[in-house]
Order: sequence, then structure tokens, then C-alpha cells
Amino acid sequence: DILYAQELNQIAILQLKLGEYDQATENLTKSFKIIDIKDNRDYKEWRATSITAFETRARLNGILGMFDEAEDDLKEANRLFDKSKSDLSGQLTSSTELISLYIQLGKYSDAERLLATQIPEYEKLYGTSSIRLIEPLVNKGRVLLAKGDYTEAEKQATRANQTAIKTYGEISTKTAPTQRLLSDIHYTLGDLNKAKDNITKALKSQEKQFGRNHIEVAKSISQLALIKFHNGDNKDEVEQLMLESRDIIANKLGKSNPQYAEVLKNVAILYISQRKFNLAFNSLTIAENIWRSKTGSKTNINAASIFTLTG
Repeated sequence: DILYAQELNQIAILQLKLGEYDQATENLTKSFKIIDIKDNRDYKEWRATSITAFETRARLNGILGMFDEAEDDLKEANRLFDKSKSDLSGQLTSSTELISLYIQLGKYSDAERLLATQIPEYEKLYGTSSIRLIEPLVNKGRVLLAKGDYTEAEKQATRANQTAIKTYGEISTKTAPTQRLLSDIHYTLGDLNKAKDNITKALKSQEKQFGRNHIEVAKSISQLALIKFHNGDNKDEVEQLMLESRDIIANKLGKSNPQYAEVLKNVAILYISQRKFNLAFNSLTIAENIWRSKTGSKTNINAASIFTLTG
């Protein structure tokens, strides 16, 4: 039944948030088997169910580092949307997923191009203070941070943060992405106290909601460890946090995932400072190979900082 597929999609979406990737994969596989039944195409719910399934699988593939597959799924979702008579909001959802994918791959110009259309459309549809703007504003802040426009990045991050706090409060997983972005910006600018304050708030809500063994928690732990390192905190404590983050991601996503590579890069920074050069070089080599295998290129922008540290 196509309605059963619809519910499987909703369960998979929740499982992605909870970090239950194997279960999400299983439910999406079941959903696609139902969607592929020829007779189900006659039901009015088929197209919307198919679009949701492709978008959700794209998000899952992005998390798993399967970038080509994620992009193919998003293209299929957009193709189905173009043939439908739905309002623009559905296409904007696919656009959000594609923007996140481009940011993860370091394709900032592509992400910026989509954001230039998406944010004005969201403001037109939902108003300038809508919670639907939080994720697009965070994405815009990420792009601006990557391009070195720190003033404008902080402006977008602050706007997203204030919108989130107004609706969800400071300690919420809905607010956490805005706090992590603000932490990254302040860390880059050298304001370690503000960076630590924001990432601590993000980590508190994430751990309360998801427990310790979750990739979003792991990424926040890694960021906190990096801030503590540059703040001159105890290096044994810093190493313990970094290795905990590394092991959570390895356990959840495996050791060939780009998110694992990013933590390895942070671990290498610590090892270089401790003059543990063999350990640092090993971490960087693994990280470089992960990005090269996932993108098919040695010149992916994510590898730039790895080459700097290796040098």
C-alpha cells in the first residue's frame, strides 16, 4: 500500500535524526519496493511519497559519504517535482538537501547560487522570521565562513540563532546547529571563550536528546576538544575527547566516512603539537585517502587543510 510506504519514509526521517542509519536504510528499501509497484503510480499519493523517499535517501547517502548517489537522488526528486502541480515549498526542500551536499563537498559557489534563490523565496512564502529560514541561514553562514567573510557569516548565524531561540529556547537540538556555526566563527576569529560557550550549549542539548553515542554529539565533542586545545587546556583531556569523538563516528559510520576524516584531521593537530609525528602522519594519510576515494579527486577543497598539516 502506498500509504504504508509514506509512513516508512516518516519513520526513516526520524531514524536519521536519531542516528539509526541501518534501520533507516531498511525502511527506505521497503518504501522503494512499494513505490516501484506499477499499479501504485495511479494513486494520488505516489508522487509525493516518491519525492520524500528520494530526498530522505539523499540525506542518508550524504551522511554515509555516498555523494554521487545522494546527488542522483536529489535530481530524481526534482524531476518528479517538476512534473507535479505542487507548490514551490517542495522543491525548496530538495534544494536545502542539495545545498547541504554542496557544502559538505566544498562546492561553495554552487551552494551560494542556490541560496541566492532559496532564502528570498522562503522569506516571501513564510516571512522573514520564520523557523523555516533557520537551516538556509545556517547554510549561508557556512558558505560565508568558508569564503572568509566573517562579518557577514556572523550576521547570518546570529539571525538564525535568534530565530531558533525565540521558538525553541537556548537548549534545543533545533538551536544547536546555529550555536555550532557561531562557535566555528568565533573559533576562527580567535574568540575562544565565545566559541566554547556556544559549542557547550549545543553539546548539552544534543547529548540530552540523543545520548552520547551520536554523530552530531561526536562532531560537537571534536569541536570542543579543538577549542580546549587552542586554549591551552590539559592535552590528555583534549586527546581523550578527540579519540572519543573519533570512535563514535567510526562506530556509527565506519572508518571510510568523510566525517571520520575530519576528526582524524583534528587528532593530527594535537599529535603534531605533541611531536608524535608518526601518529599525526598516519591520521592525515588516512583522512586524505578517504576524501580522495569519496570525491575521486586529490584537489577537493576538503583536502587542502590536510595537505597543509602534512607539510
